[in-house]
Amino acid sequence: TDQRRSYTNERVYRRRNGSALPVLVSVVVVREDGGTVSRMVCFVVDQREQHAATARLAASEDRFRRIFDEGLTGKALTDDTGQILSANAALAELVGLPADQLISRPLTDLFAEPLDQQRVAALLSAGDGDLHAELPLRHEGDRPVWALVAMSWLTEQDERRVLLAQLEDVTARRVAEQRVGGPLQPVELGGSRATALALVFSELLQNALEHGAGRIEIELAQRGGDVVLAIA
Repeated sequence: TDQRRSYTNERVYRRRNGSALPVLVSVVVVREDGGTVSRMVCFVVDQREQHAATARLAASEDRFRRIFDEGLTGKALTDDTGQILSANAALAELVGLPADQLISRPLTDLFAEPLDQQRVAALLSAGDGDLHAELPLRHEGDRPVWALVAMSWLTEQDERRVLLAQLEDVTARRVAEQRVGGPLQPVELGGSRATALALVFSELLQNALEHGAGRIEIELAQRGGDVVLAIA
């Protein structure tokens, strides 16, 4: 009976033009009963397309990670049970906690109202679908925070399902709406009105810097026939 033994190795060769040629080399050694090698079978498979696909995937994952980590919108990834796997600095600031303290917390803990927690739990239980709503958040300093929330499911490379939650801070607008007693509509200004507002913004920013403010939020909107400037 033939005794077969195989070897597999990935190697990189150089073509005549100097370009790299990655290949997967498989060798099968066939021996007779006495141990004498009777023949060898060699397979060489071009790996260039696989290497290119791997590089494209790595670049795509790197872009996603930079957008996730450095974005101004709060972001979190959770597993299919709702436990937070990663959170960016913007989300940490939004809820008043260090990013590392958000890891392993239930995503539902970010929301202030039990009904909203139930909506998020239902999305996690379904394992499919999405959620888009403006919801109040639970802030560690007990200050009111509202966010425009968008949640959707993603499939990882290893086929795991994860939930991506994105939260955009809309607190300044919500506070302004409470002050004027109703929803505000975005407004576009031009000409002398835009120039006047630019001067107001400049003065506000200068005052904020002089008083050591680390952050200032300005919301320009329209309520009926009036232009409302909300500052927080």
